Amino acid sequence: MCTNYKESIKSSCPELLRSKKRGKRAGTRQKLRQLKYKGKIRATLPSILLANTNRLYNKIDHLEALLTTGWLQNCCLIAITETWLSDKFMDSQIATADYVIVRAERNLTCTDKTIGGGLVL
Repeated sequence: MCTNYKESIKSSCPELLRSKKRGKRAGTRQKLRQLKYKGKIRATLPSILLANTNRLYNKIDHLEALLTTGWLQNCCLIAITETWLSDKFMDSQIATADYVIVRAERNLTCTDKTIGGGLVL
């Protein structure tokens, strides 16, 4: 009796008998993946580069080449640590005018060290 009932429903309206997806295929994460593969959703994540350079003034030419060739052009934030920069270097020597530069050099009065440290964003 049950089989006849299911068969009659299946023949008239088959979507009513579809079982609910369970397990790996039922989660929100899996549904987002399926939408991503179909091209309906694209995650926009910012790109961030963190580099520990150790004496940036030796590598300024290399940094400018990377900024102009496109490899770093699409980065939203570039953080460079251990720059060893001082007040002698201006912002225009570090990067082109397209970027906003925030610098933090080591303070001689606080640390009693003349070289080392430093951060450029």
